Amino acid sequence: MDLQQVKDRVYYRLREDLISQEIPPGAPLKEIPLSERFGVSKTPIREALARLESDGLVEIAPYRGARAKWYTARDFDQLYEARFVIQAECLQRITENPTSPVAEELRLNVLRSKELLAAEKYDDLVAEIDRFDDILFSAIDNDVLREVIDRIATHFRRIGKHTMTEARFVSSVNEHDQIVKAARDGNQKRARDRLLKHSDHTKSDLLAMLQSGQAS
Repeated sequence: MDLQQVKDRVYYRLREDLISQEIPPGAPLKEIPLSERFGVSKTPIREALARLESDGLVEIAPYRGARAKWYTARDFDQLYEARFVIQAECLQRITENPTSPVAEELRLNVLRSKELLAAEKYDDLVAEIDRFDDILFSAIDNDVLREVIDRIATHFRRIGKHTMTEARFVSSVNEHDQIVKAARDGNQKRARDRLLKHSDHTKSDLLAMLQSGQAS
């Protein structure tokens, strides 16, 4: 394994641990223990932490070192706004062509989600709900926007660890259903309104859980 492969291995493993919160928010990320864990020198660790800081997953402070970053209220506002703006553009393209393969894939996604919800197969349902966004984003074929989408999706994978309750499962499936029905009807205004309500509801649910101490 060459040096670049070593650096990438360390980066992607730490990135996944941060997203899954195996490394919890606020946890210190010290170079020596990480070097021992991965069996590498401090250089790949230092470079991985710098990349993760650029990703917005790690914060590095002088004399204090690196730690797993969490989100401020402003971070949440910006992430939800950015996701909504891009999703709204995707949705507009779908409503302009409501018989497109993407529209059909969204319909099938909602159908599968309803079946999984009824069967109380929540682990599979989480994956299907997450896939809704992936399908929606696929309406855009733009490499520059794809990089932005991937960055946003990374943060929402992490945030999603705190938003999935049984009540949110039900709400998400119903809201996705309403979004898709409006899009397949070609009703841009209603589809956008349903999308905005869904975004606002998921954000409100997350903030309520954080404030009540159910998430940290």
